[in-house]
Parts: sequence; C-alpha cells; structure tokens
Amino acid sequence: MVAKFYKHFILRNDFILNLILFILGIIFIGFEFGRKGDFNIYLESSRVLLNHKNIYNELYGDQKLFEYMGSPFLSFILIPFAWLPYNLAQVAWKLLNLFFLYRIWKISMSFFQTELLNKIENFRFVIISFLSVLLFIYSNFHTVQFTIFIMYSMIEGLYQTENNKPVSGALLISLSIIVKVLPVVMIPFLLYRNYTKCTGYILLFLILFVLIPAPLIGWDFNIELYQGWWRIIDPANNKNSFDVSTNSIFGISSLISTLLIEGIRNDYSLELKRNIMNIQPAIVLNIILAARLLLVIFTLWFIVTKPFKRNSNKFSEFRVFSYICLVTPLIFPQQRTYAFFLLFPSIIYLTYFFLIAKKNGLMEIKRIKYSLYVQYLIVFILNLDLILGNFREIYWHYKLISYASLLLIVQLVLCNPKVISKIYSQKSVTDSEVN
Repeated sequence: MVAKFYKHFILRNDFILNLILFILGIIFIGFEFGRKGDFNIYLESSRVLLNHKNIYNELYGDQKLFEYMGSPFLSFILIPFAWLPYNLAQVAWKLLNLFFLYRIWKISMSFFQTELLNKIENFRFVIISFLSVLLFIYSNFHTVQFTIFIMYSMIEGLYQTENNKPVSGALLISLSIIVKVLPVVMIPFLLYRNYTKCTGYILLFLILFVLIPAPLIGWDFNIELYQGWWRIIDPANNKNSFDVSTNSIFGISSLISTLLIEGIRNDYSLELKRNIMNIQPAIVLNIILAARLLLVIFTLWFIVTKPFKRNSNKFSEFRVFSYICLVTPLIFPQQRTYAFFLLFPSIIYLTYFFLIAKKNGLMEIKRIKYSLYVQYLIVFILNLDLILGNFREIYWHYKLISYASLLLIVQLVLCNPKVISKIYSQKSVTDSEVN
C-alpha cells in the first residue's frame, strides 16, 4: 500500500511541486504572518505618494533608514494594497509569489523533454532544482521581494510571445521593467530573435506606464519623481559605481572593487584582507565597465543563430534564456541575495542536463564528470547562508555568491545542449522504429 502510494502520488511531478509550494506557504505565510518585510517599504511609499510627497526624499522602515528604490509607477499601482493592513497586503503578495513559482516551473518544463526521465528522475529533478536555490527562495519570501515576479514576467513574457501572443507577453515584460528595470535585458534578446511586434508593444506600454499617473498626480510632479528615481538607480553615481555601500551586495562591480581597491569598505565590512592588488579607482571603474560589456557580448556565444533568426531547439533556447537571467544580477548594481533567484533557470537547465547525462552513461566523459563535481560545489556555496548561517558576514565579505554565479557561466559553456540533442534524436529514431 505504501509503495503504491509512493509510486502513484509522491513520484508525480505535480504532487511534489504542489507540496513544495504548500510548505513554503505554511512557513512564510503561517509562521511569518506578523513579520515585516521590504514590501512594507513599497506600501509606505504608496502612502507617501497619496499625500503628494516626493517618495525619494523620505526614508522608510521602523528606524527610517532605508531609501525607496522602486519606480514611481510601482508606488502608484500599489496604492490599492496600501489601504490594506500591512500583514494582509504581504499575505496577498506572498500568495501571488507562490503562483509565480508554480508558473515558472511549469513554463520551464515546456522547454524540456521530461518524458526522457522516469518518475524517480523527475522527482529528483524537482527536488534538486528547488533545493539548489533554496536560499534565494527563502530570501525573497522572508524579506517579501519582487524578484520572483521579475523572473515570472520574463519567462511568461517569452512564453506568450513564442505562442503568438505578443501583447500579453509585452505587457508582462514592460510591467516588470517599470517595476525593477532588470528585465530590460529582454528587449535586445527579443529584437535579435525577430519578435519585433512584442518589442514595439513593450516600448508602447512603458510610455503608457510612465504617463498614466501624470493626470492624477500632476505632470510636473510625475517628472520630478522620475528624476528622483534616476538619481538613485543611476549606475554612474558614487553609490552604484563600486557597489560596496553595504556588505550584502553582490555582482561584478562589488567583486572587482573589493579585489582591486585596497581598503574599500563600509561600516559593516570585516577587517579580513580580500584585495589581490591596489589599482586607482578611476581605472577600476573602466575595468568594471569592460567586465559588464564582456558579459553582455558573451550572450552572442550562447545565442547560436544569426540575427533575426529564431531557434527551433527549445533546450538550446532555454540555455540562452538561462544565461540572460544569470548575468542580469551580475551586471546591474545594488543586487542583494534575493536578486540571485534569477539563477534558477540555469540551475534547472544544469540539473536536467546532468540527470540525462547520468541516465545515458555520459558521466564517463571527463568534462561532464568534473562539471558535476563543480555543480555540487556551486550549490553548496549558493546555500552557505542557510547551511552555516553564523558565518554569513564572511561569505558576504568575500562575495562568494558572485564567484558561484561566474562558475555557473562556465557550467553553461561546458554543458552544451548538443550533447542532449543527440540523445533526443536517438530517441526519435528509436520511437520511429518501434512504430
């Protein structure tokens, strides 16, 4: 009886996925019902906006220490939430995030041939994928952030666009851009793939989102708010250039800064040495810019096809999307732990790759075998905060999440989809012979 239940229920993909979401709901909605998260800052900004005050001239939180870094439009659309008690508003947002997680997984599966995995392997696929990014899921729910929504809007927007629904795809992507800017990386990708209608709609919706609040709050005040937002997010300002204003910021800027400038720190930095040389800050800024550009240009290596050509290989296309999501928190400033949930597609891709490789005896290939060991190390580093949380200041100090993210790029390079494509084609030949 137990074995039958395990086989027919526990090993079903939907069962384990729903169970994971249920557990997350119990923990972060039930046990953390009264906990204040960063979502409160967004709600506070909406209440400030209701009083016709500049939301970027105020500090937020119980201690009034935090700036509001979202867009004016985000404060505007959250006004209905602002009328609710904080706890109820957070519950509503967390429930939406559970739905977003569900959709992220289901859409991701449309890029894979999961029928190549048996029930136990599919079970492992779900478990390993979610456990590998457990810290980032925890961080997003615990602090009540927007990264899960951003990830959802990017993959749902791409999915809708590929299924001839450019308006709905563009609406989601443009909404997430106006909320947090990060998904702007989708625009050049969609243009490269010749999704010109979707790109046009994105630009149209962005203009509408900027203008919609103006008749209600005043045109001059609307412009003033966007000027205030730009001052905060401007990648060239002093706070964002070296990206070390707090100790929990990761990405290419903070990593290079701490390696190449001796003594660069903030009030919470440890006294442990982390720089390998000392270079003039002006030169380091150019190195940071070059590194960002290199990561962006390297997208072309993954994209494979010529400009304005679409990729019919879904598995290969998911790797491209994974890389775009992966480099986004690396190249943008002020990215904290929760932003690295954007590594999730890379984790999904690599988990599937190694499961298929193991199933088909490809672990004898040294490159794949060693890559699997590296993957274990990456997952361990990414979750160190949860595994050994008492030493998190050390992990933050040495920017270990940044190193693990760069290692993931190497993994995506080494784990070429052509290896799996051969297995796909062999299966197709076998199926046709059987038929």
